[in-house]
Amino acid sequence: SDALVGDDDPFNSKQQRMMRDFYDDKLSQTLAAQHRSGIADLLIKQLGQREKP
Repeated sequence: SDALVGDDDPFNSKQQRMMRDFYDDKLSQTLAAQHRSGIADLLIKQLGQREKP
């Protein structure tokens, strides 16, 4: 998420970057605990449609 914030942005302080890192870490842990991200389901759905006559 740091890529979305410019160098001169008021939300680009050391503390803001640290909080974004905490948030990103927690989000990745939550998604990993669910054992799915939704991407696999979408790919199966999309590719499965091609097999139908």
